[in-house]
Amino acid sequence: MRPCTVKTSIAAVFFVLLLSLPAGCSAVQKAELKGIRYSRSAAELQPSFHPDVTEYLIAPVQSTAEGFLFDGFTLPRGASLTINGESRDGGAYRVEHLEPGPNVLNLEVKNRRGSIREYSLTIYRALPVYKAQPGDAGRDLPAERFESRGDGTVLDRKTGLVWLQDADPAGLVSWEDARRFILDLNSGEVPGNCGYSDWRLPNIREIRSLQNYREANTADWLGKYGFRNIQATCWTSTTYSNNTDMAWIGLFTNAHIVQTPLKTHANYVWPVRSESRLARTGSHRIEGYDPLEWEDGSRSAGIPWPEPRFLDNRDGTVTDNMTGLVWLQNGGLCGIVPRDEAARFLDAFNTPSAVGNAGHTDWRIPTVNELESLICFGEYDGKEWLMMPEQGFENIRYQYWSCTPSLEGYHWTMLTLNGLITHNYGSLGNSLWPVRSLEQP
Repeated sequence: MRPCTVKTSIAAVFFVLLLSLPAGCSAVQKAELKGIRYSRSAAELQPSFHPDVTEYLIAPVQSTAEGFLFDGFTLPRGASLTINGESRDGGAYRVEHLEPGPNVLNLEVKNRRGSIREYSLTIYRALPVYKAQPGDAGRDLPAERFESRGDGTVLDRKTGLVWLQDADPAGLVSWEDARRFILDLNSGEVPGNCGYSDWRLPNIREIRSLQNYREANTADWLGKYGFRNIQATCWTSTTYSNNTDMAWIGLFTNAHIVQTPLKTHANYVWPVRSESRLARTGSHRIEGYDPLEWEDGSRSAGIPWPEPRFLDNRDGTVTDNMTGLVWLQNGGLCGIVPRDEAARFLDAFNTPSAVGNAGHTDWRIPTVNELESLICFGEYDGKEWLMMPEQGFENIRYQYWSCTPSLEGYHWTMLTLNGLITHNYGSLGNSLWPVRSLEQP
């Protein structure tokens, strides 16, 4: 996680979290914060402030054009404050730049007697959920997304990942042979590393980031942007949590993500390198499985999740601190219905008099990318994981509609058990899980 740089500023609007001293307690008896004040009211301090709590999350933060403003920190009389090694007076501070994901402020409070207490404030900038198709909710894709760099590689400006331009440098190989090929590629034992020695197998979110849900054939679409030799199936480094003898693959003929029967089966290898701007997969959580050094569960490529990941808003909704999306807490409100009936249900749900909408009338059917953002690929049963107390959801169903269309008459859907993306004909029955975007000040 990255430390933030701060400088003094002036707050026009602020949110106050202040705890008064107990009766008879001298201000110099303890080195502790007495309050944290900041101006972004849509971002929650988690947990609520208490001077004996030393680790906090401020999330989700989305707009960063003006940085993040702390109106100030309340200190005991005579105490001093250090933020990321710099002495401060407790006044207003602005974090000038937030990287996507966690940004850490390390605070040290020192009282007049020399006692010290350390605090950690993690400001979590929400990760963007990109549009799966034009017209979807979410962030627009970069206008010039792919850049052929002239050295046999292609940069994806959406993710920051650099892909080998040749998507088939190894032929059909097993998962273990894919690992050996990557090692040989990095050492120069086999040609084609383009001068780099940090190639790896992509994880499931990285390979999925190349999928285009508005195209009948993703491989043909990617071929327009400088890639070549794109094959139907490509290995990922992500072990399948339901059976650790299996691993996830990407399917580029129709944008499905499927798990291969066994790691001994043969698929293609598409190497990737550089730091990812995507969220981690959660693969390290697979119980009873010790991942190899090179695979997703050990490398944990991507941006760490916030802790806690979800916030129960106590109004029948749950905020995802990682994306800033607000989900209905009850994932089974309307049962299993055809796609058109799900849309009609949502229209009625968005009327002011509807029961259970938490006072909001902007609920919508999630995109396929928004649904996938909820999945932890390290869990044996993602549905049960979402209903654990730490996550806070209830009545989660097996399969959900997205608003993202597929072939004529079809829409993309997601299985909560494992994150499998597939498409269903609109007259078939699936569940509806309403979502909305968090308002920002």
